[in-house]
Amino acid sequence: MELKVGKMSTRELAEWFGIGYGSFRNKKEEKLKELSFYCSYQLVYGGIIIDKIYVSEYIRPTPAYKFVLDNFEKHWHKSGLDTAARVGSEMYYTYKDNELKGLKESTIKQYVAKARLEKYGHVYLDDHGTEGSCKPEPVVDNAWEEAIQLSPEQYEIWRECLKEAYYSEKDAIIEEGIALGYISEVEQEEIKRSKEETQKEIRALKHEKMMVLCSERLGFYPNQITKLIKELYF
Repeated sequence: MELKVGKMSTRELAEWFGIGYGSFRNKKEEKLKELSFYCSYQLVYGGIIIDKIYVSEYIRPTPAYKFVLDNFEKHWHKSGLDTAARVGSEMYYTYKDNELKGLKESTIKQYVAKARLEKYGHVYLDDHGTEGSCKPEPVVDNAWEEAIQLSPEQYEIWRECLKEAYYSEKDAIIEEGIALGYISEVEQEEIKRSKEETQKEIRALKHEKMMVLCSERLGFYPNQITKLIKELYF
């Protein structure tokens, strides 16, 4: 069973964790904290609403997962730029007859995604794992051997497109109003609620605008892959 964007009931969550409904209710706080590792969500009556999924399958600490956790960095490109999907495929074909025998390629990709989360945190959140942090990085192409990176000139154009597509004048006015105290707390809550209600539609429109701007100014739409940043946290 996999997580799905949208509403999931408490019973569905219990099934996803592989435990009974009663057990889930008794450990609800603990399980919801664990769930935040796999997705971003909002609590609602009778369950949750999932906004974004990081890892769709619940992964138990099996020997196979421990092997992926200990070895996925050996397969991540030395530049730091790569994807869990590519590394998962490589590990599948490397170890499918030995350490990872009997596992599907899609399962190993999920293992790599969770292992990366454990060691480097979430790509789009300001957090970190045991070994460092990570961030999204635009590239010309995510070739199997090595990602083709943007030139400095292309990167600056991409940044301008990003700013124009995702950061509107209206956002700037709202931020200034909050900073100067022109917008009350009640009005701020109303703005926040309105944004949440239309967030999905707004994201789609901004993404479409970004694709158009990049196509016009760069001649292509850059892929975004993950850059690992090695930093030890104590």
